Amino acid sequence: DGRRPLVEALKRGGAGLASGWTSAGSGGPLATSEMEADLRKVLLDTDRSRDHQAFTDFALRFLGEGTPLPDIGGLLLELVRDATRWPRVNTSALSAFIHNCPRNQDRADELKSLLADIRAGRVSDPDKELSGALLIQLYPQQLPPSEIWEYLSEQGHPELRGRYRRFWDTRLIEQSSEEQMAELLDHLPLRLPRLRTALDRRRLSALPLKLLALGLEIQGDHLEPERLYDWLSVGLLWDEDPQTSRFGAEPIRRIRDWLEQHPESRKAVYAEGLDRSLSSDEFQSFLFNVRKRLYGASPPPDFGLWFLERAASLAGERPHVAEYLLGWAVDAHREHSGQAGLSLEVLRERTQEKATLRERLDQLVSPSPLEKQLEEDGHRWRQDGEEQQRRWLDHVRSNRTELLENRAAPSLLHHMAELFFSGPKALEEDLGGDTGLIDAALAGLRNSIYREDVPTPEEILHLREQDKVHYLGEPYLAGIAEAEKTTDVTQWDDDRVRRAIAFYYCSELSDHNPEPDWYRRLLVRRPRIIADVQVQFAVSAFRRGREHIAKLWELSCESEYAGVARQASLPLLRAFPTRCKLKQMQALDSLLKAAIQHADRPSFQELIDTKLSRRSMNDAQRVYWLAAGVIVAPGVYRDQLRDFAQSREDRTRHLMAFFGIPRPAQFSFDELGHPTLELLILLGGSSVGPDQQWADKAGFVTPAMQASRLVGDLIRRLAAFPTQEASDALGRLVADQELSQWHGVLSRAQDEQRVIRRDAGYRHPDIEQVCQTLEGATPANAADLAALLMDRLEELARQIRTGNTDDWHQYWNEPSGESPTPKHEDQCRDALLSDLRPLIPAEVDAQPEGPYANDKRADIRVSCRDFQVPVEVKKSMHPKLWSAVRDQLIAKYTIAPDTGGYGVYLVLWFGKDTKPSPSGGRPADPEELCERLAAEADLTPLEARKISICVVDVSRPAG
Repeated sequence: DGRRPLVEALKRGGAGLASGWTSAGSGGPLATSEMEADLRKVLLDTDRSRDHQAFTDFALRFLGEGTPLPDIGGLLLELVRDATRWPRVNTSALSAFIHNCPRNQDRADELKSLLADIRAGRVSDPDKELSGALLIQLYPQQLPPSEIWEYLSEQGHPELRGRYRRFWDTRLIEQSSEEQMAELLDHLPLRLPRLRTALDRRRLSALPLKLLALGLEIQGDHLEPERLYDWLSVGLLWDEDPQTSRFGAEPIRRIRDWLEQHPESRKAVYAEGLDRSLSSDEFQSFLFNVRKRLYGASPPPDFGLWFLERAASLAGERPHVAEYLLGWAVDAHREHSGQAGLSLEVLRERTQEKATLRERLDQLVSPSPLEKQLEEDGHRWRQDGEEQQRRWLDHVRSNRTELLENRAAPSLLHHMAELFFSGPKALEEDLGGDTGLIDAALAGLRNSIYREDVPTPEEILHLREQDKVHYLGEPYLAGIAEAEKTTDVTQWDDDRVRRAIAFYYCSELSDHNPEPDWYRRLLVRRPRIIADVQVQFAVSAFRRGREHIAKLWELSCESEYAGVARQASLPLLRAFPTRCKLKQMQALDSLLKAAIQHADRPSFQELIDTKLSRRSMNDAQRVYWLAAGVIVAPGVYRDQLRDFAQSREDRTRHLMAFFGIPRPAQFSFDELGHPTLELLILLGGSSVGPDQQWADKAGFVTPAMQASRLVGDLIRRLAAFPTQEASDALGRLVADQELSQWHGVLSRAQDEQRVIRRDAGYRHPDIEQVCQTLEGATPANAADLAALLMDRLEELARQIRTGNTDDWHQYWNEPSGESPTPKHEDQCRDALLSDLRPLIPAEVDAQPEGPYANDKRADIRVSCRDFQVPVEVKKSMHPKLWSAVRDQLIAKYTIAPDTGGYGVYLVLWFGKDTKPSPSGGRPADPEELCERLAAEADLTPLEARKISICVVDVSRPAG
């Protein structure tokens, strides 16, 4: 594997890898000149598979932190321009180029050339992330403020909060000096019409206003009127009035504050606008935009007089403009805004010698027929309103006794209740502050709960079916609100409580939060009655085909509703229509999840069977009933769900909607069991892929995204079970072709589950086992067994070299007349195994070719009770001598749960004809080979504690 040297070096980054390169410098030391050749090999690889693209990005990120390697700059630029790479690889390559190349004119020229190619479409930049990185580097030295606006584009994903967005949102201003901000504002107004779409789409509409606010605060005092006038135009392109704009409230406030602190500047803006409007036929609309340039700032105290003077000066040359300005002066006088020094006498005096202005002033100060009519109408309306209020108060006063004696007309009480629920002051204001009437109204509401003409719950619900409400409904609820101040509502008799609940459910108040205190207390103390009314109310709504039904959602999600759900969920489910609208599925979802939590399971299962037997049920509802069945009785309904939903994307979509991440109180995925989790993963994963979790970058959560996230969550939950059943389930899922999109995710989950299962199976030895181990008897666990095995192997190695039986002969072929040759590896293993067995306790078993995961077999399996240690055997000249410790022993054998992660790599030394190491050179002796193997394997601290390397010298003695 050409990536191996770099992979091994990167793994030495340890914590940097674990944190996903998030800390600066975590991988920096790895990108050194010694690694340059390996890095080049990775970057030049023609592999464009998903895994290699991700690995290349991984390597580039380390290149962006380590010791600069200037010679690699050209290669990095090639990667930036390579359209066959992932966009994020292009971006990482650019970051690495910027980091590795010295900041000089050559680098600046390369970056400018790259930006030009991107702008011309010669280099792909779909998300504008390359552009963002380049703008951050080049502005303002290589890209001056006069050019920068040309690079604001609507292309790319507008919601992506990356470097491009960061440049325009923050870095543009942060990287600008005061003079450069002024230059930005000088060039912005003419470009704004073209930039508007980009600013809107990227939600940067406040950027021009931020610049303007800063520019005014820094340089506003020194601006000439023409330049100030142009700057102030940056907020005029949007339809909203800048004074009430939603996109720049804070900068607009700052702009307005600056203008109000500079009254002469406001006049200068109007003067400049007036001068420019004189050359326009549309001077009225032109002057209206002049007013918008003040962003709601209050006029200077003498603004009216200023308009009057300008009107007088233009009366002969531009009479229409003069009349228009006179109107503004009169408005200032009428509205008492900017009217200092201005009075009707002053207006007449200054217009006396200008005939057109004098006549126009008479028109302006004399009300027109329409204005007179409006004034008369307003006066009459006010009189009518006052008369109507007087009659209303007379009516209430005439009914004061009836209110106090609980005999008032229901319609009167209904009006009082509406005021009662409109706010604390509404009743007081409506009754003119008359305390006697207010007390009488409150008494009428308080006592309405005792009236004999209050309808029964059945009558209340019958009116609801006709979309009607009883006049006493809201008075009854207002009466309860008043009564609960002195009375315990939960102690009322059943009939009165039923009426209260029926009125509450049929009122708009039932959709308001928070719920009334009296109702929440009844939920806990009188759930049976609430359940009865809830069933009556909801069944009536089912018949009417209503989509939203009050308080159904709470049955499945609020703990206070547990008592109600226990009694109401099954009756409501029995009454739920077999064929329903799609929008009613939310109600069914709430009821099923309420029943899952609170209903009697046998009764619930019987109801599920009854419902599923109805052939007229639509598909969406059948999926929901089967899903609920799988939760309460998985063995009964799992096959039915599989048969009904498999290979049907529409049905699978409903299934994923039902199981969309539930609230913890509803049900736990961990309780579903391995077979059900496996089925849900199979059904969901065959219809959506893992990449769909992030498919919509516009910020919307789609059903496909929800389903994809759900499948990923289910896989993680299945992998968290430390059982053989979970291992088997993951194995079947990995092998299923329907889940090919999920193969990578499932394979990683399979590896994680093996580790979890292995760790869960570990048991600390008891005192007796520890003593036995110390005495050289039976090992207590895999760690003890590994230690014992290494001790015996070392003893055997000494025996082979120093014994008087020349045991090294067992490892060589010695045909007569021919040079001796090493035996086959299996024969060597068998010879070693036969010598090892007498050295280990009787309770320990050593066998050749032990079976492991995925039909892999280690050379030797040493086991004791329910734990074992795999041994991988290699001859010193084997082609995979240097890689087997990681690629075979660790990757394939020590992941088994009963190994505890322990393993032994056993190498047989046949002499100096050993395979050279990847770093170069051949070991001179067995001791050096053992050291080099440990170094090349680059074991983590945990691996080094559990993986042992043993070299046994079986070479022929010299001479």
